[in-house]
Amino acid sequence: MIHPSARGFGLISSTLLLLAFHLLSHDPTLLFATAIISAVILSDLAFSLIKWREGCRCNLKVKGRAWIWEKPRIKVNVQGYGIIGIKDLPSWLRNINQHVKDGEFTFEAEAVFPHSGRFSMKTFSALRGDPLKLFIKRERVKCNLEYNVLPETLYWLLEAMGILKAEHGRLFGGGAAKKPSSSGLYRETREYVPGDPIKNIDWKASSRRRRLMIKVFEEEYGGGAMIHYDLRGPTPYVCDELASALLSSAITAYRNGLDITFISIPDEEIFKPSRPYDAVSFAVKKTLEQKTLKVSEFFEYVEPLTRKEIEEILSTLPTPQTYRTPYKTSPPENNVAISSLLYDTSKLIEEASLLKSSGRTLNVIVPSKPWKAIGNLEEAYRIYLSYNNVKRKLERLKAKVTPWKQMMHAKLIQATPLT
Repeated sequence: MIHPSARGFGLISSTLLLLAFHLLSHDPTLLFATAIISAVILSDLAFSLIKWREGCRCNLKVKGRAWIWEKPRIKVNVQGYGIIGIKDLPSWLRNINQHVKDGEFTFEAEAVFPHSGRFSMKTFSALRGDPLKLFIKRERVKCNLEYNVLPETLYWLLEAMGILKAEHGRLFGGGAAKKPSSSGLYRETREYVPGDPIKNIDWKASSRRRRLMIKVFEEEYGGGAMIHYDLRGPTPYVCDELASALLSSAITAYRNGLDITFISIPDEEIFKPSRPYDAVSFAVKKTLEQKTLKVSEFFEYVEPLTRKEIEEILSTLPTPQTYRTPYKTSPPENNVAISSLLYDTSKLIEEASLLKSSGRTLNVIVPSKPWKAIGNLEEAYRIYLSYNNVKRKLERLKAKVTPWKQMMHAKLIQATPLT
């Protein structure tokens, strides 16, 4: 498509005006000037049409994958006569720089992915100019840019699976485990692991099951951390951040040897792992149950784990025994909630109020802009209002609300890029 530039439009308008004056006055000078300007315009256009017959060529052929927090740089060389700019680039290409050197047009851009999934660019528009800059031709240029953007949940799942693989042989093959409490309220009976206190062996259960079983008693809530979680979200993008926060919390607890207790906000069920290993396996199971990411989707990225090894580890993960207990005892020092602030908000607000009255603070990890990627504008605005109303209420209760990306961005940037 060819259209006049601002300069061309002005020159053509002036030519038509001269022609109109000639028709009114019959002045031959005006006719001569009109003919000269028209000849220049037509000559410039004819020359450009000849040069433009050879289409633009692009060398962009990229097919790769990246983590959602990565921002790969893209450099594109476009060859063709008179290229002055580019248009119709996708919105996820940011910070675009354009320049011409030695007759070759180049533009560079930064890919900023709003969420996981597949992002591609098959064509873009090149703007071509003529020598006198009177006309502009918009021409479609073929290219091949495709990125498979991996969800952040995958990264944390791989980290968790590495921990489970390393700990699997040690715990189930004869390693030491965290000693359960020998006092307090009875919580569950599980299989004996070397390192458990012998006095806690449940002899009746052991005789029934024909293997050593041990009683686990509930400790007081005063130590460690309490994590309230709700992995529900309006979009996969939101669920990805919530699941990542849960997995990261379990991994952090494992690496620091912290006691951690999980409380499901929608179900009001409590699970207190007797070992940091169980905290990681619990977070993995909850993530997979939520279907934030299918197990089959990450088999190709789990080297050096094989599919068989992953299936073996997942099949042997202990099924956590959850129980319903009202949260009435003294809260721990660290209290965390993972939520989109869109579901069961009254429970979250009540918890923040209880912690405030006891002199504690609730740290709430939320997704970044949960209304993003909502197709319906009215629904997105409703989510925006609801989210901000709950956020303001929590902040009035002295809760600290922090977007997940703000917490983990710097750490994830340092992760090894995919190749």
